[in-house]
Amino acid sequence: MRNGTSLGKHPIFEVMLITLTTALLSFLNPYTRMGGTELVYNLFAECHPDNDHGGLCAARPEHIAPVIRAIAVALLVKGGLTIVTFGIKLPAGIFIPTLGVGACAGRILGLCLQWLSLTNPNMWIFDSCGSKNAQCVVPGVYAMVGAAATLSGVTVRLLAFISAPTPTHASFSAQLYLLQLLCSNLPVL
Repeated sequence: MRNGTSLGKHPIFEVMLITLTTALLSFLNPYTRMGGTELVYNLFAECHPDNDHGGLCAARPEHIAPVIRAIAVALLVKGGLTIVTFGIKLPAGIFIPTLGVGACAGRILGLCLQWLSLTNPNMWIFDSCGSKNAQCVVPGVYAMVGAAATLSGVTVRLLAFISAPTPTHASFSAQLYLLQLLCSNLPVL
């Protein structure tokens, strides 16, 4: 499609236009200004009192909504730029941007569940948390699941190596595997 337009005939103009658009869209949000690997690292990270990972950690329910809004803007910008830049003359990659988009979506879901656990600690969903309700939901785990699911959906491959059990989150390996299996087979369904 690009080859038939004036952008396909003028690749230098296309690269300059994409660069200018990326700079303008990425300037206002701290998460879009981050590099891809730095963003994915911070989205995956667990929150600790001594490190808030670029403002991604919110200890109180009223601090969660602004973080979700900022991550949602980053999700839209990174997702849009990934779609636009795939296949142009400028090498922008597909794997790290896809991981970033999926990690943003997963972190948003994790933060929503964290907000729910902090505002409604007596819900039946959080019965297994006991008294440590603030540490019950780890948004970084949801970011990992979102990144793995998005990457396996984009590449249409099953990423079984990510679902290997880890000592701290061994209970999530079955969910990771099933989610990746579903996402990798969606185009077939």
